[in-house]
Formats: sequence, C-alpha cells, structure tokens
Amino acid sequence: MPSKETQGAAGGNPVATSQLANRIWAGLGARPKDHGAAVVDKAKVTWRVGDGPNVSAATGYAFAVAMVACIVGFLFIPDNLEWAKVHMEWLEGWKVGGRISFLDWCGSCMVCFGYRRAAEKALLEGEKHARETHHSLLSHHASTLITCTFLQFGGTSLTGIFLGQVWSWSCGNHVVLAFLLAWWLTFSCPFDAWYRLMNTPFVNMPVKTFAAISAAHAVTSWGLEKAVTSEHPRMHNSVFGALVCGYLSGSMGWMVVAYFESGGALIRSSAPTWAMQRTFYMVPLYYLLTDPHGLMAETRKGAAMWVTDATGVTVPWEAFSKSAGKVVIASCHLVFMYTLDICGLDLLPLLNNFLSKVTILIAPSNMDLPFHYKPVPEKSTTPEKLTAAVKLTTEPVKSWDASPPPPLEKVKSDKATPGKATPGKGKKTK
Repeated sequence: MPSKETQGAAGGNPVATSQLANRIWAGLGARPKDHGAAVVDKAKVTWRVGDGPNVSAATGYAFAVAMVACIVGFLFIPDNLEWAKVHMEWLEGWKVGGRISFLDWCGSCMVCFGYRRAAEKALLEGEKHARETHHSLLSHHASTLITCTFLQFGGTSLTGIFLGQVWSWSCGNHVVLAFLLAWWLTFSCPFDAWYRLMNTPFVNMPVKTFAAISAAHAVTSWGLEKAVTSEHPRMHNSVFGALVCGYLSGSMGWMVVAYFESGGALIRSSAPTWAMQRTFYMVPLYYLLTDPHGLMAETRKGAAMWVTDATGVTVPWEAFSKSAGKVVIASCHLVFMYTLDICGLDLLPLLNNFLSKVTILIAPSNMDLPFHYKPVPEKSTTPEKLTAAVKLTTEPVKSWDASPPPPLEKVKSDKATPGKATPGKGKKTK
C-alpha cells in the first residue's frame, strides 16, 4: 500500500531533511537530541491539533516568523514581485534541453523517492502485499512505474475526468520524459548513486523546494485554471467546478492509488493527509486573490475605499493577476515546507485549530456528536461495588500520559461448598 510519505507532489523525505533541522536545534540548545525524523514525519500526516514536534514554542515561532518574513516580505517590494512573476511563468514552462520539464522532474523525483522508501520499509517488515508486488523484476518495474505515475499525475487525471477532456500531462512528451527520467534515476541508477544523493539534505532540500513550487502549480495552472479555460464553455463560469479542479489536481493522486490497492479501505481509515490539508487552504486563497469570475469586485472596491477614507492611504482594489497569484501560492508552499523541515514547526495544526473555532461560531452543529458530551454510566442498584469499574470506563486517559491505568483487582471465584470458607483463607472474599 502507498505510504503517506508518498502523498502529494512535494511529499519529500523527512529523514534526510530533518537532519539539518536537528543540527540547527542542537546548536541552539532549544531542541532535545532525540527529536528526529520520526517526530517530523508524524507532524506531516497529522490532522489533530497538538501532535506536532515538541519544541520550544518561543524559538519555533521565532524561526517561523523569520521564515515568513524572508519569503513573503520579499514580495512587498514592487520590483521583486515583478521579477518573481516573470520567473514563475518562465520556470513553469522551462524544459531542460528543450525536452524535459524541470518542475515535473522535481515533483516526480520526490514521489518516486518517497515510494521507494515506503516499499523498502514494507518489504523489511514482511508485508504480504509488498512481497507479492515485488516478487519478480518484471512485477517490480510494472508496480513502481504504474503506482508512481498515478501518485504524481493522479490528481490531474481526476481533473481531466471531471472536465470530460483528455489528461493534459499525457499530451506533452516533455512531462512523460521528465517522469521516466526520475523513475529510472530512483530505481535503476548505476551504483544507486541518485538515491544515495537524495538521502542527503544537500540534494533533497533543493529538489524538494522546486517540487513544492510544482505542487503550487498543480493547484493553480494545472488545477483551478483548467476549469476556467476548459474545452466546455459552460464550465468557464462555474465556481464549484474551479474549486473542485483545484482540490483534485492539488492532492488527490494518493487517493487514486489507495482506492485501487485497498478498495477504498485505506482511504476510509486514514485522516486527511498533509498535502490535502495544505491544498484545503491554498485553493480558496488563490480563488480569492485572482477572482477569475469577478464575483468580488464590488466588495474589494468598497473595502479599499473604506480603508482609504479611514487612513488616507490609497489601497488598490483590483484583483491579483494569475502570475501574482501563483507567486503567492508558491510562497505559501515554501513557508509550510521550510517551517516544518527546518524549524520543526507544523503550521497546519495551528490553522486547523483557528478554523475549528471560527466554524463553531459560524456553523455550529445541532446534532448530538460524540465530542459534545461525556458518556454517563447506567445507574445500578449497588453503585458502591462498581465505582472503580465505572471510573476506568468513563474517564478518558490523557493523551500525554503514557502510563496505563491501574488494573482492577482480580476477584478469584469460590468453587467451594456454599456456606464454607475456602481452605487456606482467613477472610471471605467480598
């Protein structure tokens, strides 16, 4: 089965990248040495608030703020923004040697690398499915080639199915060649040189950086914009269609593989992945910035006029261009990645916590949900004899308490004749 390490175009290797973070934290004395890859890997797949790495809060937030200031603050200078817009469009269409798409190659490298790590781990653990899949060289190559293809392009394939048009990635030889090169380097490179290099942060981090930009383009150019410029004119004005395509292309490749491998069981038993959480915020952000259907023009104009009247500062109210929107989304992807891999701080649980509080205010649920109340035990005629059992079954164990609850005292059954005490016992059992 596909591991969550392979989910998303910019899945990455937390083992390699967290080594750099460990050195930084150890040098500052702000992070214990035993906080390593396992902690960072757990943070990448969590949906629950509070499961992130246990680092110093003040130091972690300071690093996160500095990272955001370095990446996003760069864009507030007009000349820098124009430079970023031009180079973002150039990078999206750059082909190495005129034949291989660079961004698709970086994204494919991370997907193949993550899948190989997951497959090797499954084989070492003796997983039956992994042993059957890789029992021969032919089945190994077929499995890795097909699985990695849909891990990388499964989201855009679902977008093509949703729009009723051909898969865009299959129309360009430069995309297919980029994927095949990444697959060959990961699984068949002589002396396994490429895989060894990818296990070092000096190669992994740069490739992962461009893979994060590739994932941003999956949300924008290869996702939401596909609906706005669809071959079917009726889809051009659909807000729902634009948002769905952004979500499908941004993070749904793993679901395609998981569905065919487990019949949907893995999808039902898994929480939303880290890539799904990130896409959940990026799609509406890009839509609000670019406003492709012009639905918020009057709202933006009114808000800009109110700010201008209140502060005397002229505020532009026009929507962002597509190029500027792509720069913002790519910057957000880099902020999420760097704060997690270098600072050890996952920003997504913080956003999830904020969203949950806003949701409670805007759309509270009137249903009796499990987290609304504490189960009450049924009344008994002899409550004094059930006090310990009721306490153990009704009071939840705190998640940070690793010690198990104290076991109930085991009562031995008395099989002696009624009315007679058990031999060797001075007291009767209550």
